[in-house]
Amino acid sequence: MGLFSSSDKGASKRLVRWAQKYKINAIPSDPDKVKQIKKLDLKFKNIEELPTEISALEELVELNLSYNELKALPSELGLLKSLQVINIERNKLTGFPKEIGNLSALKVLDFENNEINNIPSEVGKLIALEIFNLSHNNITKLPTEMGNLINLIELNIGANNILQLPSEIGNLQKIQKINVQANELSEIPYSFSKLINLIEFNIWSNKIKEVHPDIQKLPKLSGFELLLNEIKINQKLIEAVQMDNIPMVKSLISKGANVNYKWREFAGNEFTTPLFEAKSLEVVRMLLSHKADPQIKREKRANSSIKVWESDDKHSGQYESFLTKHHSLEVEKYLKSVKLL
Repeated sequence: MGLFSSSDKGASKRLVRWAQKYKINAIPSDPDKVKQIKKLDLKFKNIEELPTEISALEELVELNLSYNELKALPSELGLLKSLQVINIERNKLTGFPKEIGNLSALKVLDFENNEINNIPSEVGKLIALEIFNLSHNNITKLPTEMGNLINLIELNIGANNILQLPSEIGNLQKIQKINVQANELSEIPYSFSKLINLIEFNIWSNKIKEVHPDIQKLPKLSGFELLLNEIKINQKLIEAVQMDNIPMVKSLISKGANVNYKWREFAGNEFTTPLFEAKSLEVVRMLLSHKADPQIKREKRANSSIKVWESDDKHSGQYESFLTKHHSLEVEKYLKSVKLL
């Protein structure tokens, strides 16, 4: 008797044909070998739809579907009981099937940078889950069942539209890192004071005015960051621009960060602004569209390679602006098109 029933082999053959359509070499052309796949890397394949025959990958442990064009996931994904790692970041998902809750071995689930607006309560069944990343989506509410994820170590729900955190998260006694940055939160539940293993808690860029002292005094908490003033959010914008983190730049601007903020004595400069640190065309356009001032001048460092002009002020030093920088060709072309150069 073979490894597969006739229906199993049929599913494997259809999966092979699908893989050939997308020129996916990671899936062997021999249907009999499909079941043996342990790791499957399908990132950057322009995949728009995942076939139901994905269920043929019975022994699959790791699945990477990042950087594709997926708008939905088949419920059959929940049949892959050996799965431990799923990475589906940077797709176009608006949700995910409740059947994912059946993946009892799952340890890592990454949905970063999608368009998810709803989380099924069945995620509470993922009791083996250790890392859960839902950052940069459109989530407004978390299910109370997330309090059942008793083995969770890291939770990232930053850059969403979450209004309130369920108090049940206070049950996650193993959790070490929580990121809720850039949401619409006005308070942190007191139940979080029970998270005795919490090391990092990032809550900047929310509407939080205060956090209970019992939470701030958690024994292992060292990375606690509370943005209750505009200085930190503005500095975070400059850091995001430096890293060309476009979703974060968008989020921070939407939260009120000042695109003309001057960070004094920055990296040996008199100051810097978001535009001074911008490199990619998308970030430059975004900042300019929000009225970033390209004419802001600062005193030039002696070892700078930026073109300068002589100042006519009392310092008689050399000064530079964003417009005098040496830009990439595409940025320079854009600046000329909008008559800034």
